[in-house]
Amino acid sequence: MVRRSCPAGSEMSLFSVAWARLRGLQANQHVMLTRLEELLGVRGIRYEVIRHPEAFTAQEEAARAHVSGWTWVKTVVVKDPVGLALAALPASCMADLDRVKGLIGRGEVRLASVEEMLAGFPGCELGAVPPIGPIWGIPTVMDESLVEQRDIVLPAGDHRTAIRLRASDYASLAQARAGHFAVHESQEFPVHPGPRSGAARTSP
Repeated sequence: MVRRSCPAGSEMSLFSVAWARLRGLQANQHVMLTRLEELLGVRGIRYEVIRHPEAFTAQEEAARAHVSGWTWVKTVVVKDPVGLALAALPASCMADLDRVKGLIGRGEVRLASVEEMLAGFPGCELGAVPPIGPIWGIPTVMDESLVEQRDIVLPAGDHRTAIRLRASDYASLAQARAGHFAVHESQEFPVHPGPRSGAARTSP
C-alpha cells in the first residue's frame, strides 16, 4: 500500500498565505476564539488561552509558545465523497491519509483545497482551524498519541492564539474517533505516544 502523507504545516503557496491573511484582516479576528470560549463555558470545561507571536506552521507556533510539538495540535482538513472532515495530530507529525480514510470510513480522502477550507470554516485563518468537527457538523478523528497526553493545545482560529485543555475534554468535545495515523516527519512508521505533559494552568 502506498503511504500518502501530509507534510507538517501543510504546504502553502505565497499567494495562498497572502489570500488567507487578507481574509483574516477583513473578518473579526476574535470571532472563533469567542465562539470557542462560549462553547467551553457551556460545557464547563476548564481551559487556558495562550497568546504567542504570529507563526504559520504548527511547529513554529509550538516553538514560539514554548510548548512541546507532541502536545501542540495540528489540524489537517480533508475532503471525502461526503464532505469535509478534520484530523488532529501532534505538530511534529504528518498524517497518513490512508489511515485517516479508514478511521473516517466514508471513502477516499484528499487534502482539502484552499478554496474549500476558506468556504468551510468562516472566521478562521487558513491553517488555524480548531479541530472540533461538531462546530461545523463534520467528523473529527484524532491520533492516539494525543489521547496519551494529559493536556493538549489547539489552534483557536488564528495564528496568534491557542487554547490549552485536557486531552480527555477535547476528545469528548470534538466527538473524536481515535486511531493511529500520525507519522513523525523523520520516520516512515506510526509514532509512539510521548510522555504525558504536566498539568495545565487552567481558567474557568
